[in-house]
Amino acid sequence: MKKVLLTMVMCAALAGCAKAPVMETIADELVPAEPAAARQVTLELPPEAASPVWETEEGICYRWEDCDILLQTLPAGNLDATVRQISGYSPEQLTVVKSAPSDARRYDLVWSSMGQEGEMVGRAAVLDDGNYHYVLTVLSPAESVQNREEIWETLFQSFALAP
Repeated sequence: MKKVLLTMVMCAALAGCAKAPVMETIADELVPAEPAAARQVTLELPPEAASPVWETEEGICYRWEDCDILLQTLPAGNLDATVRQISGYSPEQLTVVKSAPSDARRYDLVWSSMGQEGEMVGRAAVLDDGNYHYVLTVLSPAESVQNREEIWETLFQSFALAP
């Protein structure tokens, strides 16, 4: 009986001696990183399209004959949203060709759609540097595309990020 009584007294005495949990707090403040500045692009425009038709914070539009040439800088991160915004189609509905130049990933796409002026053909190139999507889009009536293939090639080949 003495053993039982002694054991119960020791258990009661040790019951309040449990080690308190150690908690640690960190007082560092999270400072969001400043967004990177948008880079400049290089582009060889046809001489007749040297002055912009309109300009906003997001982009600039040039008119050359019956073609619209649009340059835009959009936030990177969601290529699907960028493709939908510039073409009206989801990437699954188009063939998006991906290439990787030295300083940015490049995506090229072509589409056609019916507009108020008839069938329009669009071609776009998207340069993705991880911070922004730099977009070159050309819209033209379908019947005049064949006459402009050489100029379009020069335009799209010259589209790059400035060093």
